[in-house]
Amino acid sequence: MPFAQRKPLRLKQWDYSSPGMYFVTFCAYERKCILGSIPDEALDGVDAACSLSVLGEMCRQSAALAFKGKEAVSLDSFVIMPNHVHALVSLSGGEGSHKELGRRIASWKALTTKEARKAGLAGKPWQPGFHDHIVRNEADLARIREYMQNNPKQWQLDRYYC
Repeated sequence: MPFAQRKPLRLKQWDYSSPGMYFVTFCAYERKCILGSIPDEALDGVDAACSLSVLGEMCRQSAALAFKGKEAVSLDSFVIMPNHVHALVSLSGGEGSHKELGRRIASWKALTTKEARKAGLAGKPWQPGFHDHIVRNEADLARIREYMQNNPKQWQLDRYYC
């Protein structure tokens, strides 16, 4: 099934060097469920979570490394789904921070890919790019946090469900 034509990834009128929180999503290549699975019995649970594959575990471990020692950007929280990752990333603002969001996500994906290659896993793990949503206020942040927490429970309703 062919996917729609890609849209520009960044919001033209937004100053990405300003401090703020960003809700980021990046997908596994061709949205294949290579990061893990959500068992049917977990869908009924309060603390439903993705049972991570070897690649999913590599992705989890790479998250901390991708943001380590970076003052302009920090990883607030993330959730790994079977075929995509959601993260809340905070930019402190200032000179050079406009590039840090993209650099950190690229680093996270690259570190995971490097570990996958070392472990002998073949294939492309990631779609190019990522989607970001600028968190506008506290209510938006609360909504996103709730969405991330509930995302595994809602897996069968997800448009990327496989």
